[in-house]
Amino acid sequence: MRLRFPWRILLSGLAVAGTAVAAAADDAAFAQDILRAHNQVRCLHGVAPLAWHAGVAAYARHWVRQGGFDHSDSYNAPIGPLGENLYGSSEVPTGAEAVQSWYSEVSDYRPEDPSGAAGHFTAMVWKGARYLGCARAGGNLFCNYWSGTRTADCSTPNMQGCYRAQVLPRVRTSAQCP
Repeated sequence: MRLRFPWRILLSGLAVAGTAVAAAADDAAFAQDILRAHNQVRCLHGVAPLAWHAGVAAYARHWVRQGGFDHSDSYNAPIGPLGENLYGSSEVPTGAEAVQSWYSEVSDYRPEDPSGAAGHFTAMVWKGARYLGCARAGGNLFCNYWSGTRTADCSTPNMQGCYRAQVLPRVRTSAQCP
């Protein structure tokens, strides 16, 4: 008896694997895009660049895949307290679009009254933040910011009482921050 190789199964498996490779490449390009955009605006304010963190990205991915458009309980995340930004669009947003939208709040920021409508901006440029992780699903994009500590303190983005020390004024031009 001659056995025949199941080519259809192999080919369908290759198609699924090819889709997974394309999705991974898209995820990597998205991560690079949004990290670069964040670090450009952080440069404008003279704060250290963020590094991508797979654990923070996994937290964002888990939450965005829930399908809603609500903040998570990010200050009680398993990894440690996280700042969080949400962005919604009718299309799949790019990282640069979300960052540009959040940064537009810079004109609304008042250090003497940080409870205003600038929370997205302040989370992005928070001096104590060290790590970034973002994810998107459909038209929703979620980003989380982590200081690397397991306790809430002034390094945690948007922690009350810490704005003056953590949100620095703009000190550079766009030309100085490629």
